[in-house]
Amino acid sequence: MIRSAHFEGYRPEQTDVTRDVPKVKEFVLDNGNKIYIKADGPSSFFRINYDKGQVPAKLTGAYTSYYFAVRAMEQYLASVGRTIVSSNV
Repeated sequence: MIRSAHFEGYRPEQTDVTRDVPKVKEFVLDNGNKIYIKADGPSSFFRINYDKGQVPAKLTGAYTSYYFAVRAMEQYLASVGRTIVSSNV
């Protein structure tokens, strides 16, 4: 489960204070690939990017909230049998 920025690991210099979430979230998968969730400029949308390979069609597009992006990512990973082993959250 994803921890809030209010708990351990909270770093104000790396936090978008208008949303109270880190500007770039990194998740490392069990296969070594990394997934990034980034704020898409001042438009308040979030996008999911992969370090290696293409982003699956189910995860493309913009999410109106960081939490919607995380939920979509977690649901997709569960459906394909992948797990998150670490994150900067």
